[in-house]
Amino acid sequence: MWIAFVTLGFAPLRTSGLDVSGERLVHGLLEAGHHVTVIAGARGRLTETEIHPALEIHRVQIGQSNWIGFAYRAARRLEKLAQARPYDIVHFWDVHFAYAYRGRYVASAQQSFRQRWGIWQDGRSKLLPRAFYFAYYSLARILAEIPAARNARGLLAGSSTTRDEFINHYGVTPERIVLTRHGIDTDFFCPDLQASLALRTRLGLNAEEPIILFVGFVTPRKGLEYLARALPLVRPLPGLVIVGRWNEKFRSSFLKMLGPAASQVVEAGFVPDEQMPAFYSMADVYVSPSLLEGFGLPLAESLACETPVVAADSGATAEVVRSGGILVPPRDPVALADAVSRLLNDPRLRQTLGTQGREHVSREFHLRGMVDAVLDAYKKFKS
Repeated sequence: MWIAFVTLGFAPLRTSGLDVSGERLVHGLLEAGHHVTVIAGARGRLTETEIHPALEIHRVQIGQSNWIGFAYRAARRLEKLAQARPYDIVHFWDVHFAYAYRGRYVASAQQSFRQRWGIWQDGRSKLLPRAFYFAYYSLARILAEIPAARNARGLLAGSSTTRDEFINHYGVTPERIVLTRHGIDTDFFCPDLQASLALRTRLGLNAEEPIILFVGFVTPRKGLEYLARALPLVRPLPGLVIVGRWNEKFRSSFLKMLGPAASQVVEAGFVPDEQMPAFYSMADVYVSPSLLEGFGLPLAESLACETPVVAADSGATAEVVRSGGILVPPRDPVALADAVSRLLNDPRLRQTLGTQGREHVSREFHLRGMVDAVLDAYKKFKS
């Protein structure tokens, strides 16, 4: 098949973990023998790092309007490309990007604007931010999300939680949305004790020091403020390794909230993909205080490396973690600290949850399974 794949981020530009999953899907489609044209965002000039004879990459500038302007410009670029070479399938990796496109397409549903507004509605008290986000998410839902979901030939849900969200709150009939869970390569993401010990040395961490880990593109919905409040309560006090990029202003606020416990933080910054199994394997516990996850790749990657998880029970988190960790209420730093302390003080429980977690991820979220499910969806909605 000739496939057009529209995604906001694609290596070397990544804007979220969703972009990483999209790259993995594209690689799987290429390996399955399909031709893929990627239409992705750009900020300034960049050098392409993904090379394959059946891969074409077209860039459109993201600009200040982020996804809104990107989606409009991507639709215009896609229409011109389709005139020269019609595609068998046009796939928008997030349904929100499809609002400006007038051709036939399928779209992936990752999380909804209704869910995102719920974060601000439930947890924010300042009148101006609440009013702004209410207006923003309401308009985005009415003008972009609902029409895009309605006009799609079919929707692909990254989790059962998201599938239920679009059926129950967006009027999508069950036959128009199929489950295509995200997948990871469990041969790549696996325990690596030797590499993890070397990494501890490189980061200046004692071999016996308890370590908790957070990985992600830091935004307010990731709930880092609750981790900042929880860390000083954890016993024994662990080191906190943070992998990912974040806003400098938010970083300063986070470190200030930690107080004296800020000395426990090791900021790894951007980490190449090939080093991530060592980071997951190094940690005793992976921690996710996130307020909303459409899936949560780091959760699955950590479990594949047999590192148990403590996570806020939000979005699809429970679906991903299952028997591989402990879930706590969102926005509850005391419960978060208690769960982390419990695991740090119980090596046997950590081992049990880690083993169960890897078995669960290997069975439910394998990369090949994601690719096969997406191809089945293409066939279903192509006719």
